[in-house]
Amino acid sequence: FVPLTIAPKSVEFEWQQAAAEQGTETTVLAKIEHAEEWTGTATVELKGLPPHATTEPQTIVPGQEEVAFPVTVSEKTPPGTHKSLHAIVQVPYGELPEPETDAADVNDAVAAASPSEPVDPDQQEPEKAEPTETAEPSEKSESTEEPADKSADAAKDQAANDEAAKETAAEPVVDPRPTVLHMMRGGVLRVDKPLPKKQPKADEKPAEKKPAPAKPKPLSRLEQLRQAKKAE
Repeated sequence: FVPLTIAPKSVEFEWQQAAAEQGTETTVLAKIEHAEEWTGTATVELKGLPPHATTEPQTIVPGQEEVAFPVTVSEKTPPGTHKSLHAIVQVPYGELPEPETDAADVNDAVAAASPSEPVDPDQQEPEKAEPTETAEPSEKSESTEEPADKSADAAKDQAANDEAAKETAAEPVVDPRPTVLHMMRGGVLRVDKPLPKKQPKADEKPAEKKPAPAKPKPLSRLEQLRQAKKAE
């Protein structure tokens, strides 16, 4: 048996229909309506995609108006209208717990913040007697030994700091609160076959224009008289 808590729905999705051709990419968009107040970051996963179509989970925050899923449609994805898309939303539930403080850490912090006690001049250590003169080592030996040790120590400290920084950056920030699970149905993705490529048309010669018929020349006066006599 697992104890479950029934909580009110935090968000609502209004899906926008998406379409893509085989072998292309598209975006499935959903408008967000916030039904209840919540805090933190919610995780959204798009499920129910057709075969050979892929996407990645997204995150939403309070007040966000929409969420977009980039979908890659393969050439093997069957064409058609796929109405099985739905989203799984995990919304943090409840208030963030107050950070716990350890008493030992508090005492250490107070001790570090308190001023140091004044030093009595009578209790100071006597000055050390100056050492007798001895053969001073050559300048070459000082320059080769001490800086080498210091540089080695500095390199070790730097390496340790880098490792600590990597470990700190690698640790993800986990929300300690439980999550409310929502299922948002109603997404639609239409997959079309690619359009056939248009074949180039053969070069067609333009139709030759026929010359207009020539107008008859007007008859001279002599031809008109001849035609008149023939008609009589």
